[in-house]
Order: sequence, then structure tokens, then C-alpha cells
Amino acid sequence: MDSAAAKATGSTPALLEVRDLKKYFPVRKGLLNRHVADVKALDGVSFDLGAKETLGVVGESGCGKTTLGRTILRLIEPTAGSARFEGRDIFQLNRKSLRDLRSEIQIIFQDPYSSLNPRQTIGNIIGDALELHGLVTGDARFERAKELLERVGLQGSYINRYPHEFSGGQRQRIGIARAVALKPKFIVCDEAVSALDVSVQAQVLNLLEDLQRELELSYIFIAHDLAVVRHIADRVAVMYLGRIVELSTCDDLFEQPLHPYTQALLSAIPQPDPSRSKERILLSGDVPSPMSPPAGCHFHNRCPLAMERCRQEAPELVELRTGHQAACHLYDDEPHPVESIRIGRRTPQHRPSAFQTDDTMTIDTEESEAPFEDDLFEDDLEMFDGSAEGDPLPLEIPKVLDGHPGMALGPFGEIIDPQDTYSEYSDAPPLQAITGVCPDDGYVTAADETIADQPSAMAAEEEADTEEEPAPRDDDTLDIPTLEEDS
Repeated sequence: MDSAAAKATGSTPALLEVRDLKKYFPVRKGLLNRHVADVKALDGVSFDLGAKETLGVVGESGCGKTTLGRTILRLIEPTAGSARFEGRDIFQLNRKSLRDLRSEIQIIFQDPYSSLNPRQTIGNIIGDALELHGLVTGDARFERAKELLERVGLQGSYINRYPHEFSGGQRQRIGIARAVALKPKFIVCDEAVSALDVSVQAQVLNLLEDLQRELELSYIFIAHDLAVVRHIADRVAVMYLGRIVELSTCDDLFEQPLHPYTQALLSAIPQPDPSRSKERILLSGDVPSPMSPPAGCHFHNRCPLAMERCRQEAPELVELRTGHQAACHLYDDEPHPVESIRIGRRTPQHRPSAFQTDDTMTIDTEESEAPFEDDLFEDDLEMFDGSAEGDPLPLEIPKVLDGHPGMALGPFGEIIDPQDTYSEYSDAPPLQAITGVCPDDGYVTAADETIADQPSAMAAEEEADTEEEPAPRDDDTLDIPTLEEDS
């Protein structure tokens, strides 16, 4: 990969320039098909792509990654903005000029099964584009198709086969061969490896890198797997709800993530070493609807570091470090280059923490150590006494129970209420303590009398069985009439 720092500083001319790109999908309802709202898939996206550079685009599902790639290629018509490829505005080209441009800009689709025509052979799928643009005609296009198949790791004899005869990895290789057949300069890789096995992903990624060096290609690589993006990308753009919230060189983004959303994404990367602990940043709430995104910063309703300004004013994407841009109000007054303001690793994002002394959110400016160490797991019961000396995570009485006197913590952190009552013969609380209803079974003589003072039903039955039955007395004898007397 080329030096991303040189591209970020603008030492090489940009191959693609995207400015304030917007794409709104109208929502219509009613019998009159009235326009009632818009789905804002792209809401002001701007970036540059250098020659022979790979720009990774990451974000949650529905953030607008695929829409961005297809809109740039005019597979989807934009709502506003511009996209200049080598000085030509793609959105202003007529039909003939746009067809000529197709030989320089291509796309590799996500689904290798639906992206190939099942009724055509592989030779026709690859060769038709060559004949349409006048590069190769006649039977020569099949010879060129064989060369392309061999270049992507398949046999040239496969040109007479149909797509259903290939596996998913082989189909994606055919899609790559079709994309590079016209020798383009720019390719959009729309999650090109997400539908493949891990072993096949590595092969396809190596193939894309080899083709990039050989044909001097530029990629927009759209993906969910951040590990794959770190391997192949020179720069990374992080998208959230139709906007780019952070744009940086790949190494600086993974080492110094500035935006809180980027920090949450990076914390979700699986840790391959089980001996190293990693704290996951859990965001509260769900992603807002793109039909009605929040005012100001689109991320403020889920951000644990949000301020009042975030709810009112949308931040701009500005350079905060060399080659590192972010859209966040946290760094408005910070000197250049800024240091990353990290979300507290032990602070839950959805509720106040028991380890905080006030209502403010803990912010760690440095990397904190792992919360658990091996020497903590000792056969010592004193470490569970709930004290700060014995337990690195001290337990406290919840604030909601501050008004209840006498509350205490047990040896294992359980809450003990002195007013709780329990049966003498059972570990579980009685029905009276749970429901507050005193059953009229003869064991409770008053409403304010606890059930602990009364024997349980099982004990009473056992005691009754052990007692001897008293001898009947004469006055207790009952005169039971016989059938003859009754008649």
C-alpha cells in the first residue's frame, strides 16, 4: 500500500473529489401518493480519494455505506452535491459521456450469487463488456476472458460454464474479473468479502492487493469487519446515520480514535488473545431513524460524553491531528494536535455508575489497565467482604435505598434488611414477606406478629403425629343411631 500520510496531506492530486453529497429517498403515503417524508441515507458527505489509494468505509448497517458507493457511480441518482472524477463531474455527464466513463469506474457487488446473470456463460458475462466498449470484438473477447479468469485464479476453460456451477468464492473471483476487464482506475468494493469464508476472504484480499499494484487501482472498500479494513485500507472513513464522523489514516485511527462512536466500534473488535481482557463500550439506545434524525450531532442521544451544544449544533468535519479529521464538539478548544478523549472503561453508558462519587461521567485520557488480574483469584474469602481493601470493585448500598435505615451488605455483597423475616425451617422467605398478605391458617394470631415466631405447618404436622391420642371419655361418646333405630 502507498503512503497514506502523503495522500492525506494533499501531495498527490485527488482522483475523486466528493463534496456535500446528499441522497434522500422520498416516502409517499395515501391514495394521492403524497410526499410525507425523506429517508436521509446520505446527509452531506465530503472526502477525497487519491490515485492508487484504498479508502475504507465502515459503520453500522443502515449508515449509508452502500448508498455512498452506488451514488458516486450514478447507479443511484443523487439529491444534491458533486462527485468529480479526474475533474469531470459525474453527476453532470450525459448518457453517452457516462457510458464512456464506465470503463474507468467499476463496482464489485456484495452478493456473488445475485450479481451474475444465471442465463449467461462466464465467457459472455466477462466478454460482453469488452465488446460493448469496443476494446475486443468477436471471438477474441473469449480469449481475453480466459486470461482474466486465469489472472484471478480460475481455469480458462470455465468460460463455457454457468454461474450455478461455481462456489461463492469462485463467483466473487468472476465478479472481480468482470470489474477489471476494462482496466478501470477506480473500483467500489461493496463488502466484497463479507459473504465468503474466512480462508477465502484472505485469498480474495490478497488478489485485490495484487491487482491494485498491477493495474494501479484506487478502491473504496466498504466493509463491516474492521480487521479486514485495517489490513487493506490506507485511510478509513467512519459513517454514522448518513454522515462521516471521522476520517483518518488507518494506523492513527486505530491508535488514537477521537470520536466516541469510533471508540465504541473499535471496542467491538474480538480479542484473539484470551489472556488479555478488553472492556466493551456499550452504547445506550438504538440507532435513530434516518427519516427523522436528531438535531445537532446525530450521535448525541447515544453518546455518553454529549454536551448541550451537541444537541443544538451539528459539528463540522475538521482536521484535529495531521491527516486526521473528526466531527465532535469535545475537541473545539483543544490545541492541535489533540489527544483522544476516551470514554471511561468502567462506566456504564446507560445508567449512573456505583463507583462514581457524583453524577458526572468518568473520562479517562489514558489507557487504563485491565480490571482483572490473575492474583485476584485466590482462595481467600476475605477478598469478598465488600471492602475496598479486599475487593478491587467495592460494593456499596444503592442510592435508592439511602432513605432506609439499617440497610447493610452481606459477606458476598447481598443487601440485608433487618426488617426482613424468614421461616425457621426454610431458606426462602415466607409468603407473608413476599405478598404482605397474612393467611388465616391459625399460625398467625395478629397482623403485626411475624411468622418467624410461629411454628411452620410442616413442624406442626410432625408434632401432631408424635403425640398420643387421648382416651375417649364417657361424655365425649357420640350416640350413632343404627339402621334399625333410624327406621
